[in-house]
Amino acid sequence: MFRMTVGGGGSVGLAVAASFAQCGAAVTLLTRRPSTEALAREALTITGKLGEHSIPPGAFALGDAAVPPDAARYCDVLVVTTKAHDLAEALRPFAGGDRRGPRAVLLMQNGLGSAEVARAVLGPAVPVFSAAMYIGMQRHGLTSVAVNAASSAVMMGSLLGDDIAPLAALFEAAPRGFLPVAHAPEIRDVVLTKLLFNTCMTRPGRSPGAAMASCSRTPIPGR
Repeated sequence: MFRMTVGGGGSVGLAVAASFAQCGAAVTLLTRRPSTEALAREALTITGKLGEHSIPPGAFALGDAAVPPDAARYCDVLVVTTKAHDLAEALRPFAGGDRRGPRAVLLMQNGLGSAEVARAVLGPAVPVFSAAMYIGMQRHGLTSVAVNAASSAVMMGSLLGDDIAPLAALFEAAPRGFLPVAHAPEIRDVVLTKLLFNTCMTRPGRSPGAAMASCSRTPIPGR
């Protein structure tokens, strides 16, 4: 069985955990205590552009982000959805050269630089992959995520030249869930385009409508 650990209980982390739990993967979500307690007793609901989904308690395991259980450390893919400035801390429990640690790491931070941080913390033996997504999500409370926009799959590839083979099981499992994913050999272009998109959306003095109109004319590699 495909084993995935998801680090981070924000909207993206919850959606990834929910989708791959729906796939039948063995998923462990690492988050903080208030979220852990809520998810242990309440269903995780996903609503909006990717459909309506309710993931019951127990569909995925829960663990402490600060002290991951062995089952979380010894996974096929570790997906890290924390903010970029928290990445090194999130990865540190997985470092140490243990051959039973994660077989691969997938980073879901915006911009460049995260892959290099992961390589520095984990060393060269763990393949590092990056992702970019044009899917807008918002968490409502501790157990509910609304998907407000979805214009492409989550694009994945390696910025460091690692072979994509360690993600094969992820790509095989993903279609059974609701979150679309795709391999992007040109992932650097995708990441840079997403960075441009984010810059347009947050540029001071521009209305959200004007920013959206401008960025919508920017081609998304792989589309």
